[in-house]
Parts: sequence; C-alpha cells; structure tokens
Amino acid sequence: MTNKLTIDSYVAAGLALLLSSATAYANISISNKPTQNMSCDTGVCTATAQKAVLNVSDLQTMLASGDVTVKTGSVAKDINIDKPLTWASTSRLTLNAQQSVVVKRAVRITGAGAVTVTINEGGGKRGEFAIVPRRGSVQFWDLSSSLIIDGNSYTLVGDIKTLAKDIKVNPRGFYALAKQYDASADGPYSDTPVKGSFNGIFEGLGNAITNLTFSLTGFYDVKAGLFHEVDSRGSIRDLALVRVNLNINTSDVSAGAVAELNEGLLLRVHTTGKITASGAAPEEGLFQLGGLVGANSGLISKSSTDMQIVIGFIYDGSVGGLAAFNEAFGQPGTIDQSYSDTRIVGADSSEVGGLLADNEGNVSNSYSTQQVRATRRNGKVGGLIGMHSSGSVSTSYSVGEVRAHKGAACGGLVGRSHGSVSQSYWDSDTSRCGGAGSALTDNEFKSHLPDGFDPKIWGSDPKINNGYPYLLANPPQ
Repeated sequence: MTNKLTIDSYVAAGLALLLSSATAYANISISNKPTQNMSCDTGVCTATAQKAVLNVSDLQTMLASGDVTVKTGSVAKDINIDKPLTWASTSRLTLNAQQSVVVKRAVRITGAGAVTVTINEGGGKRGEFAIVPRRGSVQFWDLSSSLIIDGNSYTLVGDIKTLAKDIKVNPRGFYALAKQYDASADGPYSDTPVKGSFNGIFEGLGNAITNLTFSLTGFYDVKAGLFHEVDSRGSIRDLALVRVNLNINTSDVSAGAVAELNEGLLLRVHTTGKITASGAAPEEGLFQLGGLVGANSGLISKSSTDMQIVIGFIYDGSVGGLAAFNEAFGQPGTIDQSYSDTRIVGADSSEVGGLLADNEGNVSNSYSTQQVRATRRNGKVGGLIGMHSSGSVSTSYSVGEVRAHKGAACGGLVGRSHGSVSQSYWDSDTSRCGGAGSALTDNEFKSHLPDGFDPKIWGSDPKINNGYPYLLANPPQ
C-alpha cells in the first residue's frame, strides 16, 4: 500500500489533533472506569453511545482467551487508551476508529500477541494513529509479533544495526521500534548508521533509543545522524532519542541527532543530550549542525530538542537548536508546533539561532526557551532564528537570553530578517537584543497568551513551561 502519511496529506489534515483528555470528539476510553455504553459479543466490542468506556481489566481478561476487536461503530469517533494495558497471550487486539486512535499510556504485549490499528473508518475529517509523547508507548517483547497500521504490515526491530540492515534491503518498507533500546553497547558511530535515502515509515511507537553516541573525525564532507536522509515520501514518527552524545572534531560536517537531511515528515520526534564540536574549517568547508536535523526541506511537526550545544572555533558555520537550515536544495521547509529547549554556547559561527540558524521556509506555533551565545564578529544571532532569509514566521516566540559580539546582527527573536514576521514575540527582560517581532516583558508572557495565539493550540499555566506559553499537543517534559 502507499504511504498515507505524506507531507501533503498531513498538511491537509490540518495539524489539528488535540491530544488532551478533554477531547472535542465523542470517543471510547479504555480506562479503569466500569465498562459502559459498549456492546461486547464474541470478541467484538462496539460503542453504543457517543461516549463509551471499556474497562482495561475487562479488555485484558478477554485478550487472555482470544482475539478482541474494539470498534467506534457509527456513533463514537476516537479510541483513547487512557490507562496501561498489558497481555501475554498470542491474541490480536484490533482497534477500528472512525477517526483517531490515541495512545496515552503504555501498551505492553509481553507474549507473541499482535496489534492492528485502522483509522478513518468513517471517512470525513481525517484522524491519525497518535502516541502522546513521554506518556504513551506500544512495546512488543517478541519481534515475531504482528503490527498492522492502516493496512500496512510493519517489521519490528529491536536495535539500530538491524534497522540499518533492513532499510538497506528495502528503503521503502514499514518499520517499528519494538521497545526501548539502549545503544551504549553499539559504541560510538563514526558516521550515519542508517545510510542512504529512506522513503518508508519508521514508527517509534513512543519508545526511546538511549545513549546513542557519535565520534566524528575527518576533514571533508562528514555527515551524521541516526538516519542519513529522510526522503520526501519518508517519515519518522513517535520516537525519542535520549542522552544523545555527538562529539565532532571536524568543521566540514552536516549533522543532526535524528537525520542529516529531512525532506519528508518528522512527527512527534524528540531529542535530549549534548553536541560538542571543535576544529578549524577550510574556507570551502560546510558546517551545519542542528539538535534534530542538519537541514530540513520537509515538515517537522510536534517535535522538540532539549540539548546543550557547545561549539569551539570554526571558520564558518550554522548552528540551530532544532535545525541548521529550514531549506535544502532550493526547497523550503515547514516547522509547526515544535520547540527548542536547547542551550547554544560559544558558537563562533555565521548564523546561530535557538530554533534555526537559517530560515527560508515557514515557521509557525513554535518557540525557543534557552540561552543563545555566539562570538563571531559579523554573525547573525537570534533567540529563535539567526538569519531569516525568506519565508514566514508566525505565532512563535523566544524567551532565552541572547548574547552576541557587538559587531554581530543580534535579535531577541531574529538576528537579521528579510522575511515575514507576524504575531511573534521576544522577551525584553531576558534578551540583550531587540529586532524583528514584538517585545513583551517576562510578566506579560506569563500572564496571558500573546495576541494571535490560538487557545486551541496554545496553553498558559504557571505550573507548565515555567509559566510561558506551551503547545497543547506538544507539552514540555
């Protein structure tokens, strides 16, 4: 079957799935509440009202003895897994929803069981299979288990080397990370483990790859990331890279923790860790470095980085908390509902930004919170974007401290801007620079949503994100 999650179809979906418990749709909740408004007969449970509950213990009891299908039918819309679910039998759980299936807690298949997910059974408004970051996951303990999502059969993988081998054989395939994987035993990678252009789907299932380490040396054209390139038809979803460690001792490099280049879709992808780079570059060298990707000409949505990037002397370069460039090969990229909690220090680079070094695409509903400090005399340094070459920035903000050489172009939001900036803001109490966008005090940021911020997308709570606006569908850790 064809990949239904292309950029075009996802943008057309409106980027509108609300992952909070107070969903606007009627739904089936798999929870610890008593089963109600469900009709269960011979292993098939169907909603009989717009709001229905299937008790998780009842479901686990049924799965112990046979296959179970949960259906929204014609009255409910979504299926939400609101409490942890576990079974050890060989039974298959099938989830059929008119719109979406949302996993908000851990689902563990500890035996040789199977899962089938089918969305958009009712047509109409498009839904998706979504795993709430840092809370939900689907974990398979047997790699021979079956996973089918929207008619596509996924190959379960348990480690990076197997993933790389499988993709080398079939770069158009469907793959899923079976459960958490600790990459410490892999040792440091000297280049990208998953090589070539990937144009399938890699579904992380809310699982994390921890302790992924790179040690990059060489003089020319060094490229690094878990993936080399995500093709325009490819996507990586529901994945966390935790405690990534990139040690770079070269200045002709293009790197990001997840991919060197994204031309496809990164959805709910998150990274934490540290990047350290040093080395004098030749004049013809290229240095582009991002916490998520080196360059993006696709779509990055509902994703984030929580990194520390420390840069020594380099001849020239671009450093961004999420990505270096929001453009590749003349094609602009799109970033939506994403944020950087990445601190960048000591960057003697041409372009440095808390979210992006250089933007030639579209950025919306995104933000940066950490310090950006650069030392280059003629650099472009911004709390959100270093160089806004073209494209647009809308309903976004930066609140981190920005420090730059007095000869640099420095901005609280954007270092230098030639593109459109609308309804976007920087913190006049924390930034040492002004520039494009509108200034708000720290108190103004924390007292209410800025003008233009959609309350269906943004939230404000003194206990969340240090009181600054946060994304409802992509809340901070």
